[in-house]
Amino acid sequence: AAASIHRLPFAAGTFQGALCFRLLHHIPTSDERRAILTELRRVVDGPLIASFFDAHSVQHWRRLIRRRLGKTVSGRCAASRADFAADLDAAGWRADRFVALGRFVREQTLVLARPNRTVGA
Repeated sequence: AAASIHRLPFAAGTFQGALCFRLLHHIPTSDERRAILTELRRVVDGPLIASFFDAHSVQHWRRLIRRRLGKTVSGRCAASRADFAADLDAAGWRADRFVALGRFVREQTLVLARPNRTVGA
């Protein structure tokens, strides 16, 4: 069965952890990322490992140059670590650790986030 990431068919706190891999770099805006991260926070009562594309990488800069030269748009989006941490924070998560899979050269970056238990306190 398939479900929308915007409305997962699970009760709040159903999962003790989650992996969100190779999705968020397709989400173009911070508002959309925050909505997805908020829905994940609703159903996850433990750590989250998520991947995103880091804006501070050669691959991202290459993509920006190609766009300016009129080349095909890839549909991939990058965010800085600070912006991604702000998205997590707004969605009720706390970024504990970032791990680049080839810092500066490759875009793919993993983040370990934990529920921010102080939200709403």
